[in-house]
Amino acid sequence: MAGDVNAAIEGALLAGADEIVVNDAHGTMRNLCIEDIHPAARLISGYPKPQMMMCGLDGSFDAAVFVGYHSRSGTGGVLAHTISGGVFFNVSYNGKPAGEFAINAALAGAYGVPVILVSGDDCLQEEVKEWNPAIGYVTTKNAINRSCANCLHPETVTRSIKETTERMVKCCREIPPVKLEEVDVEITYKFPGFALAAASIPGVEMMDPITSRFHAAGPVEAVDLLMAVSNASNVYSNGLY
Repeated sequence: MAGDVNAAIEGALLAGADEIVVNDAHGTMRNLCIEDIHPAARLISGYPKPQMMMCGLDGSFDAAVFVGYHSRSGTGGVLAHTISGGVFFNVSYNGKPAGEFAINAALAGAYGVPVILVSGDDCLQEEVKEWNPAIGYVTTKNAINRSCANCLHPETVTRSIKETTERMVKCCREIPPVKLEEVDVEITYKFPGFALAAASIPGVEMMDPITSRFHAAGPVEAVDLLMAVSNASNVYSNGLY
């Protein structure tokens, strides 16, 4: 992963970027070692943190690059899940299925920041096209199933990430952000009872034992509530048997 991240950094530098922030955003969010990251970048590491996968982002940035992403829960992509693999079966934004790419791209869009490049498997590429076909994409592998992939060689991948990042940074002002104003969020859970746990959060309504919904004023608030729901459900899941 450090190699892919550094390839994106190098591409951005070649295009003239003068400030680069890397946010470690998977699992414990302590996967990347600062010693392995290009010295031109800063690294945000650790969990929990504000805005989670988009920590550090604000309107001062010109663009966002998503490296090493996966498709949403319920698809055939490698490691397919949405936020919490043991809790969420499906998340929808305004009636449209939304994985981590869409959720985070919408949050970036709330600040007027476009996502200009995503890397991941072929299943995720289809999701990206559905939300914004102008975004550049680097396919790193083809999914065979959730735990098996036909992978490209790392040198091929890093070269493609570097070249595509450089090209997309140069035209970043031409890429529209994913813009959502208000967001109606609906969550389907993997187990009964999670919706009951989530209903303890103000504004979250239990529809049935495996479904919740809430209304958010925008993508930033939506992410805050999604994380609160995820945390409440994970606490509940500790008592499952």
